[in-house]
Amino acid sequence: MPILAIDAFRTLFESVYFGAWYTSVVGFFPKYVHDFLVRPECVFVPKFLNVVAAILVIFIVLRHWLPKEEEEEERQEHKNYMIKLENEIVERKKSEREKGLLIADLKTVLDEINQLQELLPICAKCKRIRDEEGCWGQLESYIEKYTQSKFSHGLCEQCAEELYGNEDWYEGTDNANP
Repeated sequence: MPILAIDAFRTLFESVYFGAWYTSVVGFFPKYVHDFLVRPECVFVPKFLNVVAAILVIFIVLRHWLPKEEEEEERQEHKNYMIKLENEIVERKKSEREKGLLIADLKTVLDEINQLQELLPICAKCKRIRDEEGCWGQLESYIEKYTQSKFSHGLCEQCAEELYGNEDWYEGTDNANP
């Protein structure tokens, strides 16, 4: 934009100068205008303006095209800032994915807990549980189906005594401590 303004000013000044010069030769302006404009010190003015305009144009073009050290530092800082932002965005997306997976896991666990907190119909005698289809099944099977628990069976002392206390081969807790 400044180059266009300099060139326009130079062109306007030359046009006025040479326009007045030629129109005075033709007779539109008085003859003394032509005599004044053809003097060497007056002819020098438009040529001097051309040189000054050319120097200004070259200065502006060089200043605009040749990057300064400050501008290069600003570009590098901007580039580093953009890299930092991109890394932060990647980290945030990774965190959001991990958060989504954790939420999904927690929802699954919560659903399992809610299933276990329901009122379970259980037989008062044999301790079998009625499932959603109305079928009676072992307590162990039901718990294994809805949790990650596995069972291994054994006998408590009271049940072992009740079942095998009358057998000769059985050595219960009462027989060990007379």
